[in-house]
Amino acid sequence: MIVTKLLYICLIFTFTNVRCEVLQLTSANISQYLQDHVTFVKFYADWCPHCRKFEPTWKEYSEMKQNNDLSIAQVDCSDDPLLCSDHDIFGYPTIKLFIRGSGARYSGPRHIESLNVFYQQKIAEDVNFEDGVATKSAIVELTAENFNAITSKGFAFIVFFAPWCKHCKVLKPVFQELAKQMINTRGLLLATVDCTSEQNLCAKHAIKGYPTLIWFENGHEKDRYSESRELESMKRYIEQNMKDAEPVFTEAPPVQDKSEESMEKTSPNDNLLTARTFTQGVSFEGYAFVNFGAPWCTHCQKLAPVWKQLAQKFSQNEDIRISRVDCTASESLCKDHGIRAFPTLILFRYGESKVEYNGARDFDSMYNFLVSQLEFFGDEYLLKPNNEIINN
Repeated sequence: MIVTKLLYICLIFTFTNVRCEVLQLTSANISQYLQDHVTFVKFYADWCPHCRKFEPTWKEYSEMKQNNDLSIAQVDCSDDPLLCSDHDIFGYPTIKLFIRGSGARYSGPRHIESLNVFYQQKIAEDVNFEDGVATKSAIVELTAENFNAITSKGFAFIVFFAPWCKHCKVLKPVFQELAKQMINTRGLLLATVDCTSEQNLCAKHAIKGYPTLIWFENGHEKDRYSESRELESMKRYIEQNMKDAEPVFTEAPPVQDKSEESMEKTSPNDNLLTARTFTQGVSFEGYAFVNFGAPWCTHCQKLAPVWKQLAQKFSQNEDIRISRVDCTASESLCKDHGIRAFPTLILFRYGESKVEYNGARDFDSMYNFLVSQLEFFGDEYLLKPNNEIINN
């Protein structure tokens, strides 16, 4: 009832050309609202300078999404600290996207375009909409607007079709059954593109006939499916492609005493993470730069002294951690993070995978990369000794 009144007042303000305020959620109304609406929520505090800086953008985003399937709301953690604690809020502002009451933390740039990309990715992973309510969907409809964002990570098996095509109509129920059976396959997206409404997108991918089925990995076309369009044939094709694309960890020669238990006994300055310690090692209010490698990898061996130098640079800074993972001993951990080559360097912010580093592997380049990321998010104060903010 409270939410209904708020929305009613908001509509009155809209028709009288008065700007609508962002929906304020509290302990009294948040649970039911998040169950019924797909909602971006900003958790903030009045005294937080980053929150004040972000406020105009959040209001603009709210106005853009009026009468839309996506709701924009906020929670004042100064007034409701227990509510924010229940949602694991430890820094401000924290932004989460809630789908059917379950929240995913957003850790990207505080720009409307980036928020929209994150929203599209999460919707593609799990939901579509019916009357504004999120429901499970096995097949994602792709357009020129969302194609790159949604297919950029993981595997995608995509049908390019035309509604009038007879072969497409025959394939449709088979593809739907395929999606139903493989809906819980980790890292797999099954999708369609309607070439009558997405002509430029289909031309870009050189679609000459319908249906055309293409296999993508991390946003890149890898293969065109030319086998039988029967269910079991397509299922075997997907399983084989995913198996072939998995990282090969068996190339390493046997390494003596490399169990996780023995590795955790190394020097505390080593910053070695394992499956047991990884979550704790990256899930904190700060940045973790993680080197996923293997002892037998020559590029990893070359990087090792530079990585040690970088770790020493930040050894006294609790908010910036330089860590590594041995993928020969923590194979499942590396597979879970999609590691397919060594070394792979990933920067985590507040426990979320943020940026994969692909620059030069010298000290200056990696240090400048870290500085640029902190400056981008307004966290450059973490670089100062003891996090002291110096006033001129």
